[in-house]
Amino acid sequence: MEYTLGMGFYGTVYKKIPTIQVFVGDRLIDEYSPESINGYKTKDIVFNRDWWASRGKISRQGTRDITNKEYKDVIANLPKHFKLYTLNENVLKNQSTIEIKIKNSDTNYTNGFMTKSTLMNMSNIFLIPSKIFEYYLTRQKEPNEMYNKIKDIIPSCTDNWDNIPSARYNDSWFKGYPYPFKYFWNNETISNSLTYFIGGNGTLKFDIIYENNIIMFDYYKNQLIELLQNGWDELPAKYVCYGFPFCTDFFVLSHMLNSNK
Repeated sequence: MEYTLGMGFYGTVYKKIPTIQVFVGDRLIDEYSPESINGYKTKDIVFNRDWWASRGKISRQGTRDITNKEYKDVIANLPKHFKLYTLNENVLKNQSTIEIKIKNSDTNYTNGFMTKSTLMNMSNIFLIPSKIFEYYLTRQKEPNEMYNKIKDIIPSCTDNWDNIPSARYNDSWFKGYPYPFKYFWNNETISNSLTYFIGGNGTLKFDIIYENNIIMFDYYKNQLIELLQNGWDELPAKYVCYGFPFCTDFFVLSHMLNSNK
């Protein structure tokens, strides 16, 4: 099986764009400097009318609203440029981490003072089997068809599944699959990767697991099950997830990154 590893960075440049090294375990996959780290503060995406209508939406009452009309979604803080890698399962299968080493000493540090530096947000990194990536691009013939394909592969914690814009373990926010559930910067947990900007040299680490014949970012099953049982708070209102969390934004992003175009 092949996997797609995608990375997009946005932020502010002082003088120089950082250098990125991508490691799977101890294996160096690539070293590069992003074309830019410019991003969209907000990005409006219009779904194909027929695709969205065929997918439908489930209300809190459990009824499905299939509306044959154009649907617009908005993503905040989205990078303009992404780097996509196709990785064979054998490269990932016996590894436990993906690491991104950042070379970024771009500051105006002098005499103990610093007022300017290059900063990057790293919350747009995903890992997904390439064939599942393609499911997001395909018009669904039946409501929930894509989920019925995915749930045979991705571990299910409950009988019901849900999409989320973002969620959290206690004070640790995350987007949901296929993004990482936890981020470690220089071995310290980033509590809110959605708004955290990284400066300076260091290593961003993600734990990966092989489970139910799929390689994915570790979803820390015991914590997730506890979260599902207790529900979670999402601002500005209470939001309870009933199943394995998929990131809503990725439906939009997959259409923007369609490698077949």
